[in-house]
Amino acid sequence: MNIALWLACCSSLCLKPSPWLMEKARRDLGWLPAACHQRSIGGFTLAELLISLAILGVIATFTIPKIMTSSQSEQYNAGFKEDIAAIGAAYQQLTLTGNVNSTTKPSDLTPYMNYIKYDTTSQMDNLWGFAGPASCSSRPCLKMHNGSVIMLYNLESFGGTASSNAILFHIDPDGINTSGSATNGPGKMVEVELYYSGLISTREQLPVAAVSSGSTRSALPSGDPPWLNH
Repeated sequence: MNIALWLACCSSLCLKPSPWLMEKARRDLGWLPAACHQRSIGGFTLAELLISLAILGVIATFTIPKIMTSSQSEQYNAGFKEDIAAIGAAYQQLTLTGNVNSTTKPSDLTPYMNYIKYDTTSQMDNLWGFAGPASCSSRPCLKMHNGSVIMLYNLESFGGTASSNAILFHIDPDGINTSGSATNGPGKMVEVELYYSGLISTREQLPVAAVSSGSTRSALPSGDPPWLNH
């Protein structure tokens, strides 16, 4: 008895035995194990594999972009928190020097901030709800180590020493103009108010109207970009 052929037949249970192999086994052995007449339940035809790949492709089309967007938002939020901490620490150090007054501007904090580049030529995304881009020419930009940019709104100072007086910063999470001239899009900047008291808040979350030397800004519903996780 050709035992090797019988073993070859039974080892092929993961696939449907070819007609030639089945006929060879019948002719040489005179019998064929019943299991060899059946296709293993673990096997797949080419059509089944193609259908499975098509289904996986459809699922990937809807899920992968969401995963990438979520990961990007997490990265933006991490950088934003670092920038807020940098602004708060710099203001605290400036306060300790006794040089904080009604004429203090955002640029007065730069000696106490750790940044890569002081930029007055680049363009960033504008705020959520505003067409861009925003230029660093009149509002100098600080390129941070995490890749974000802090735009210094030097057009205005505190304008007073009350707890409601505030100076303004804009933070671009990716440090580049990703949205072009679009009103809304990925990477839009978020507006941040630094109150004279040291409180820091985004435009959407303002506890009280922020008063500076040139304007008064109230809380703006839906004023923060979607990537920001409050």
